[in-house]
Amino acid sequence: MDSDFLKPIGGDTVVQQIIERIKIAMINKELKPGDKIPTENDLIKNFGVGRNSVREAVKSLEAAGVLEVRRKEGTFVTKGFNSNMVDPMFYAIILSQTPDSFADLKEFRKWIDFSIISVAADKAKDKELKLLSKQLDILNDEFETKDIDSIMIADDKFYEIIFDMSNNFLFIEIAKMLRKFTIDSRKKVFNKYIRMDRLSHIVEVRTNIFNIMTSKDTVNLMKIIFDDPMYK
Repeated sequence: MDSDFLKPIGGDTVVQQIIERIKIAMINKELKPGDKIPTENDLIKNFGVGRNSVREAVKSLEAAGVLEVRRKEGTFVTKGFNSNMVDPMFYAIILSQTPDSFADLKEFRKWIDFSIISVAADKAKDKELKLLSKQLDILNDEFETKDIDSIMIADDKFYEIIFDMSNNFLFIEIAKMLRKFTIDSRKKVFNKYIRMDRLSHIVEVRTNIFNIMTSKDTVNLMKIIFDDPMYK
């Protein structure tokens, strides 16, 4: 393979340079999903680096879901989307040293949810809306029980149905991951509103979102989303 991808590597951050070189090769379509990358010995020879550096770079890309190591077969570029590809970004946000990092995460989720609900409303089919309607009924029943775990399961399912309506795998994976990383903060909000006997407000928000999905009229969606206590 005669390309910039396999030119010798030098410098202090060798592992990162190997990772960057493989990433650029994928961007330039020199390596495509499902392709087998050169062997460890070939990478060592072409990059002019040590075995440990190559192994560490491959392990990092494997952990990120970019490469797949198959015993006796070799190492391949992953086909399709892997949730491991998204995790590092959110861990970086959560583990950052800035005091507003979690607030940034919630704000990001707010805008992602606004975008995905807008797209889903436009694409929603009658069969999907019926499924969403049934889930809203289930969610309303769970609100009556005031059982926090049951409410959160039903609420997550309500939103997952909406996410799936978008038919956009990036939206779906990122939105689901954001809900995963904000589970504790959402649980606190639910508990707070249960204590205040104000679950009706959250019920109203979910009902309004459902009405937007059925009418496909997203004019007031921003106000509804921003009024949801889960984003505050």
